[in-house]
Amino acid sequence: MNRKIIILIALAFIFNSFVISNQEKIKGWTMFVNGGNTSSYKFSVVYDEFRKSKVGYLKSMDEIKNKSGLVYQNFIPTDYKNKRVRISAFIKSVNVDKWCNFWIRIDDKNHKKALKIKTLRKNSIKGNTDWKKYEFDLEFPEASADFSFGVILIGNGEIYFDDFAFEIIDINNDSNKKTSVY
Repeated sequence: MNRKIIILIALAFIFNSFVISNQEKIKGWTMFVNGGNTSSYKFSVVYDEFRKSKVGYLKSMDEIKNKSGLVYQNFIPTDYKNKRVRISAFIKSVNVDKWCNFWIRIDDKNHKKALKIKTLRKNSIKGNTDWKKYEFDLEFPEASADFSFGVILIGNGEIYFDDFAFEIIDINNDSNKKTSVY
């Protein structure tokens, strides 16, 4: 995995109490901007006609070089320990000049070690894309103490996201249990 991505995601957790200045706060979500200037990106909620609901979006606000915006939520993954979980989200991109992505991170209880980090880096989203469901499966170790998920936008453009879902996968049973939608 690209070392820069891992560092960006790690920095977001170091600054977990990061304040979104001059922007509306969206309950449960945090924004982190690499480069320190929160006005470089805008994070908000808008109504999407295609999805027929409000969706989150992250947008670059000026010509950006070597910066990235990251939006995430986190929670304690009690229900997922020692289980395989399918994580999915619907994502749409507009004029993304570098790339954007959907990611997750699982930390140990001291937040000193990332037990797992997974992104769609090999299938990064670029340019203009219609709404598409992205997903991957991940094993949650017993030591899982904090789980974070979100989107990252590298460079310029807009990313829209909706319906993050977590589904416990029973490899011995075809009826999988959908447990949460964010």
